[in-house]
Amino acid sequence: MLVLIVTLPFLVALACLSLNQTVPTRRLGIAAAATLLGYGLALLAARWRGGLPLDLAAITWMVVETKPLVLVLRFDALSWALALTALLGGGLALLILALGLPIGLRGFGGLFAAALLAIFVSVAGLANFSAALLPFAWGMVALLTFLALRSSGALAGSEAPVIVLLAGLCSALVLLGAVLLGPALPGTPVVVAALICWALLSLLVFGAPPFHAALQQLAEAPAPLAGALLTLGLPLLGGSALIRFMAGQGAGVPAGWRLAFTLLGLLTLFAGAAGALGSTHMRRWLAWQFSGQMGAVFVAAGQGGGALSLAAPALLINGVVSTLVCFLAVALLERRTGTDDLTAMALDAPLIGPGALLLVGAASAVGLPGVWGFWAHSWLLNDMVTRAPWVVAPLLAGSTLLALAFLPPLAVFWRRDATARPAGAPAPESRLPLVLGWLAALPLLILGIVPQLAWNGWLAQLQPLLGASATPPWLPATLGLVASASAALVLVGTPLLVQARAPRGTGSQAPVAGALAPQGLGESMRLLTQLGLSQAAFEAGWNALLRTSDLLRRGLALLEQRYYLAGLLIAVIVVILLFVQ
Repeated sequence: MLVLIVTLPFLVALACLSLNQTVPTRRLGIAAAATLLGYGLALLAARWRGGLPLDLAAITWMVVETKPLVLVLRFDALSWALALTALLGGGLALLILALGLPIGLRGFGGLFAAALLAIFVSVAGLANFSAALLPFAWGMVALLTFLALRSSGALAGSEAPVIVLLAGLCSALVLLGAVLLGPALPGTPVVVAALICWALLSLLVFGAPPFHAALQQLAEAPAPLAGALLTLGLPLLGGSALIRFMAGQGAGVPAGWRLAFTLLGLLTLFAGAAGALGSTHMRRWLAWQFSGQMGAVFVAAGQGGGALSLAAPALLINGVVSTLVCFLAVALLERRTGTDDLTAMALDAPLIGPGALLLVGAASAVGLPGVWGFWAHSWLLNDMVTRAPWVVAPLLAGSTLLALAFLPPLAVFWRRDATARPAGAPAPESRLPLVLGWLAALPLLILGIVPQLAWNGWLAQLQPLLGASATPPWLPATLGLVASASAALVLVGTPLLVQARAPRGTGSQAPVAGALAPQGLGESMRLLTQLGLSQAAFEAGWNALLRTSDLLRRGLALLEQRYYLAGLLIAVIVVILLFVQ
């Protein structure tokens, strides 16, 4: 049975490759998605039947100098929740991607094979408790992500797959360095070296300044694929590893390093919000806002205490799920308009269902009441009030900027262009992707209304694992539950109300054209946005070197040639005397 569990995804991936030219790609994609969804449902059932932790396997991978490397797969409270998110979210994303393909299309089986294995290896990395094998999982996820992007055919001639591969391999090498430094150095230097490694890892996989280019390039893939790979791959692995590492260090992390982690997280939050504000392409906008959300996770992990054990896991799950939901909504919009450019798309009629879906994802991303993100942000702010009050204002400001960044895309879903051609009657199966998108958003609504479910079923078991007491956080009473349900109803019902009150006719609403107002704010914050791009940082460094060399050239030009030659002769004599001694 264990062999079947481990090998089934590889068998399905092999079938996708071998039947690539004979079976329509849609069927292969549905098979890959069904595999992930089946694993997710099985993991959910096993949790409620047997409790946590779930010990799946202990397999001897190889023997190095008489020391066996054992692959231990164990789902504890942290890895179980993250793996469940990856399996169910990835399955829904691949299913929506498959349903969007023409029925008779063939030749893209490699896309679903690579995406399936990337998510499965990511889950195996989450459940892996062998430190020596963790860099291997990171490298494999990076390689499979590269293959999925290459196989999609949508990025022909683009550097995106190579950039993503290099970022993943670099993070795997840094992780390997952190693993090897542990037994090699005793005492405090280990902590410092490991902190440096984990800071670099976070820079790479969270899209923190100046390494946002990998996430931005990854977002160029088709929206469902980009949503799955951008959120459920290396960022999910990085968030889990960061939380475990910081929890393992406990009080051993110096105060200066906690301050550095907090400042880096705030910088990531503001850079991501500024980038989202200034972006007119919705997929790049989603990559920017996801990076901003990961900045809040970095702040929580760096502070320790309740922020680490409670808020950081909740924010990580919220960032992944809300971004995935937004990507699925954008995929539905792209199918209708053919573009993700805010200034170029036009709708003949508002997209109420996808618009409400994006609204739920946006509300959870910024922490509005009625959705799961509200509780995750509230627990972080409550802890910061007593632990680091100066962090509260920047966190609120960053969330406000993220909220402003969501306004232009939301407006697109509810506007009508008189010049747009009618989309025609939808295909019979066209509503199914929307239903699947709402299935992905449903946990945000349910946990937002009744957060006790998350505490009793997950977070309470997580606290001892992360070195904290299982003391319930701020949870709503009966009146609070009613208020949460009312807020969720307003979020979902607002688009329906807007549509019902909209005037009937062909072109009563103005088209969306040009830059919207919040994007003007993004233009004014362009310098902050450039901090998140490695290219801008490298160009600034190169320009600084050019200016320095020009100053040196001018200084030497002021000297006469004889003085220059005399100085050179003196330098040679000094070198000779040093060698003689």
